[in-house]
Amino acid sequence: MEFATLFIKDCVERKKLGRMAVLNQIHGHQIPNDVLDPILDLLYDKNPIDDLISSIILNFMKNRKSSVKERERLVGHLKRKGYSWADIEPVVNSLEWKM
Repeated sequence: MEFATLFIKDCVERKKLGRMAVLNQIHGHQIPNDVLDPILDLLYDKNPIDDLISSIILNFMKNRKSSVKERERLVGHLKRKGYSWADIEPVVNSLEWKM
C-alpha cells in the first residue's frame, strides 16, 4: 500500500501523468484495483487534472508558436501522457491558436 501511494504520487505530482498512464505504469506491479482507486482519487483531488494539463501546456509551449501544427503536437503529447480527449479538449480549446 505504501509503495503504491509513493509510486502514484511520483507519477502524478512529478511526471504529471494522466490516470491511464499511471494505471499502465503500475500494472506490472500487480496491485489490485481496489487498492489503487482510492489512492488515485485522492491524488487527483489534490492535483486537479486541469491544473496538471495547464502546467504541461505552459512547459510545452514555452519556446513554440501557437500554430495549428503545434496544437496537434500538444494534443499528441498530452495523450501520450495518459490524458483522455475529454480532459484535453476544454483546456486546449481555451487557448488561442493561429491559423
